[in-house]
Amino acid sequence: MVETWIRSEADPLRDVVVSPPLESYGDIDLREHNWFEHPDLPRAREEHARYADLMRAEGVRV
Repeated sequence: MVETWIRSEADPLRDVVVSPPLESYGDIDLREHNWFEHPDLPRAREEHARYADLMRAEGVRV
C-alpha cells in the first residue's frame, strides 16, 4: 500500500496518477453536461499523452 498525503498545495508536484480517456468517454448525454457535440476521443487521448509527457519532463513521476 502506498501512503499518500499532501503536505502543501504550493509544493512542487512529485507524483501523480492519471488515466487516459476510455472508450466510454464520449458515451454521454450532451444536454446533461451542457456540451454541443461529442468529444473527439483520439484528440483527447493525444492531449492526455502530451500532458503526461510534459509532467514527466518536469520530473513528475506519472
